[in-house]
Amino acid sequence: MGSTPYFVENQQDTSFKSFISNQLIYKKFQITVKSAYISDAQLYTKETKQYAKVLQQSSIESNRLVHTLKIRRYLSSCITGDAEVQYSINSANVSNYKQVQTEYTKAGILALQYKKSRLQSNISFRKEYNSKYSIPLLYTAGIQYDIVPSKILLRANGGKKFRTPTFNDLYWEQWGNPHLLPERGHTWEIGSQQTWKHTQKMWLVTDVAYYEGYITNRILWIPQGAQWHPMNVAQATIQVLELRAKTGTTIHNVTVSSNIGFDYNNSHIAKINSSLQTDEAIGHRLYYVPKYALFLQPAIQYKSWNAGVHVLYNSKRYYSIGNTMNQYAVLNAHIEYSLTNKKITSVYSVSAQNITNTVYESVRSYPLPGRYLECKIQFLIN
Repeated sequence: MGSTPYFVENQQDTSFKSFISNQLIYKKFQITVKSAYISDAQLYTKETKQYAKVLQQSSIESNRLVHTLKIRRYLSSCITGDAEVQYSINSANVSNYKQVQTEYTKAGILALQYKKSRLQSNISFRKEYNSKYSIPLLYTAGIQYDIVPSKILLRANGGKKFRTPTFNDLYWEQWGNPHLLPERGHTWEIGSQQTWKHTQKMWLVTDVAYYEGYITNRILWIPQGAQWHPMNVAQATIQVLELRAKTGTTIHNVTVSSNIGFDYNNSHIAKINSSLQTDEAIGHRLYYVPKYALFLQPAIQYKSWNAGVHVLYNSKRYYSIGNTMNQYAVLNAHIEYSLTNKKITSVYSVSAQNITNTVYESVRSYPLPGRYLECKIQFLIN
């Protein structure tokens, strides 16, 4: 897609992730210390097929180091308090940046949770200090109540949101915009879970949720001639309806189950802040957001064997005013076998991705892989 037989394009990805955690548990409180280091690299090369000459090469390297210290105090049988400190360093070395970019973040979090019988509620506050931006005090609050015990559950939550621009938004040469402002806003959600039947041999659980948010300084990549640039062009209204269902049955040693989900998305541009967009954009659906999305995951399990299918559908998405990318459906399948020997569990799996070899994109002009096979072996040591 978007290429010719005269060129060869190759991409090599490598990733290293490490994580360590230590937890001290006492009668009235517990202390958790965590550290993680993540390193990713990507090398893209484009060369001529006839002369094996490199026409374009792009290198991306990123590293992230994260430390957290969390103290949990059980104030009573119903109330739990949390205090957490976080520190992270995020750096990126990209051939399309002028120099190595680094961001430092320190954050403090306070939270309370109340849980008794059929009622649960929580509230949290987060104050973050960023090396590049001044971030306000953020908060979230939520409540959950069993209207009919073990049958109907009602929940609601909301909070204040803040999102800084990505490194690509800011520093990509000739494309990025170093003057971007962070996105700000608030969101809320209300939902309900219904348990129609739940036994060891049969279950059916459904869930319906409505999510709404209002974002100012929304960052959108918009075309300026032949080039695209990120700009704070809009205030956006996020409106999403989610429907979910889980069902299954067990007969002897065989379990057949299925998960299904449907999303209706009415997220749109509510206001334009930039003269680069016309009034035609007001009310227009947000770019790259499908109006309809559907997934289906049937599976079957027999003892240590597990097999399943995953179907994903997205309706057409706009990438600019009046221009859309095609709808698509992708079919994946997998089979897995696990074996436990003393303290070591081995998991062997084979999966077939994009079985129908569908040609599709998530981002304009960046096609995703066709049909391919994955084989994995995992060892879990307790």
